Amino acid sequence: MPLRFCNNRSDYDIVRVEHDRVFIIDLNLGNKSVTNDADLVYTELQNQWPNRRVIYKDSIGRWDEIVSQFIRGDCVRFKPYNEHTPQL
Repeated sequence: MPLRFCNNRSDYDIVRVEHDRVFIIDLNLGNKSVTNDADLVYTELQNQWPNRRVIYKDSIGRWDEIVSQFIRGDCVRFKPYNEHTPQL
């Protein structure tokens, strides 16, 4: 069962945690999307699982990676993710 995380801004499930990455899915429940809340989402996940890549499935079903541009995760960018994804 995925771990559901709602931070009053975006709603997502943490569907898999690996030794080097965390996979999440944007639930698209009407709040802010993970894409539009990426700075906070990235920071929250890095606080719980430091130094892991953050991979997310957006509301249209595309997998992307959230990448920090600064050490503390204050600003992020996105890049396509074409590696393995969890079987859901």
